[in-house]
Amino acid sequence: MKIDSISTSHLQNGEHFTFMSEVQHSISANDPAGIDIAGAFTSFQTALAGEDLSFKKVQKSDITKDLVDADRQRDAVVAGFKSQVGSLQKHFDNGISSAAYRIQVLLDTYGNLSTQSYDNETANLKNLVQELAGKYATDVATLGLGGWVSQMETLNNNFDSLIKERYAQSSDKSTVNSLRSARIDTDKAYGAMRDRLNAAIVFNGEAKYTKAATDLNAIIKRYNDILAQRKGRTGTSQGTDTGGQTSN
Repeated sequence: MKIDSISTSHLQNGEHFTFMSEVQHSISANDPAGIDIAGAFTSFQTALAGEDLSFKKVQKSDITKDLVDADRQRDAVVAGFKSQVGSLQKHFDNGISSAAYRIQVLLDTYGNLSTQSYDNETANLKNLVQELAGKYATDVATLGLGGWVSQMETLNNNFDSLIKERYAQSSDKSTVNSLRSARIDTDKAYGAMRDRLNAAIVFNGEAKYTKAATDLNAIIKRYNDILAQRKGRTGTSQGTDTGGQTSN
């Protein structure tokens, strides 16, 4: 008998904290001192308390959802603008199709903005808008796409304001470990506790550890099932036990 493995790094943030909390409750109910892991359990509790604090800090901020929504809005407008330009290249009026072609060439130089990092997309979209409103203003007017350009600028500025606000919030949490670091600390403490319990089972026999191991393995199985289901949907490998990495 031994404590089963689980790739805790692939658990999402909420899953990770809940899993570790269930482990804490299970070990506590099975008398840590009685199963020879009192010291390791104390270290685990300390680490989990740190993760709890970091996790609550993240949960309190609702700006992340706003940021995602704002990014989707600007991406949708950029995609709509590109679609308009693409269609107008087929216009029967040569003046319009030529203007659309020139703007298409400009768009191609910026690549797929929606796949770029937040900061890169913000900077590149700002530059694109400046070029459309400056050097390519006549072509934009010819195509009647001034409203699209204005909307791209408005949504990009809105996103920029939100991300600066998020950075400001992050700086306010400088005294608190990042959730990533907190997860790693918890994973290390959990791994040490698990290894200590497995060693005790080997050296002292299974008898007094059976219930504690059975209870823990039941919890681990449930979360391994979650990971297996996710792997089935995404087709990605989950790996083995590693240090905690944040996953939303």
